[in-house]
Amino acid sequence: MAKAIEGDVNLDYLYLKDIPDILNGVVIEGYLYLNYNKLISLKNCPIRVGGKFEISKNKITSLIGAPEYVGSDFDCYHNLLTTLEGCTQQIGGEFDCSRNKLITLEGGPIEVGGAYSCTYNKLTSLKGAPRIVYGNFLCSYNNLITLEGVPTKVGLGHSVFRCRFNKIRSLVGAPEVVLGEFDVSNNSELESLEGIPKKVTGDFWCYNCKVKFSRRQIEAVCDVGGTIYY
Repeated sequence: MAKAIEGDVNLDYLYLKDIPDILNGVVIEGYLYLNYNKLISLKNCPIRVGGKFEISKNKITSLIGAPEYVGSDFDCYHNLLTTLEGCTQQIGGEFDCSRNKLITLEGGPIEVGGAYSCTYNKLTSLKGAPRIVYGNFLCSYNNLITLEGVPTKVGLGHSVFRCRFNKIRSLVGAPEVVLGEFDVSNNSELESLEGIPKKVTGDFWCYNCKVKFSRRQIEAVCDVGGTIYY
């Protein structure tokens, strides 16, 4: 039976190059903070973290060795990741892998209980994203040429699907239902509404695209519950 640590463990801002040996294989019932260090790997990582698992602002190149389970948020933004191989598969809260060097989402979590953010990477495809995201789905500032691979359903209540500043030409692959806002503004190559969601319960944003779509065009193919910005 694995050794358990009750409560939170805060190791932020300690200039650590390695996770301390004492955490190898243990269960942390609270949060584990390892932000703002000099970590390059997840060697010696706990096998389970009941709360948040934060490893942002390091130099991590691989998620191999990550906990088998994270009960709340998993934040690994601002590292040197090119792949999500080794990532925890079930995450109870949000997952933030933004501001890395990712070229693929394959190997990432299959279930995310909160928001999912992969902004500011080098992605050309969203293949490997979770099928269902219960919060915001944010994929702006990449090199995306298609929306294929996005979750089929985004949101639980009011959430946001945001895909700005990419290179998509159509909406093929977009979620069928967005329980909140749908934002594909500032896509300079977007010229077709093909693949548009069937239903968006919040606002619909599509300004500054290659083609200026009209309200009538959008309302003809999508049930929009909020305001249309075009």
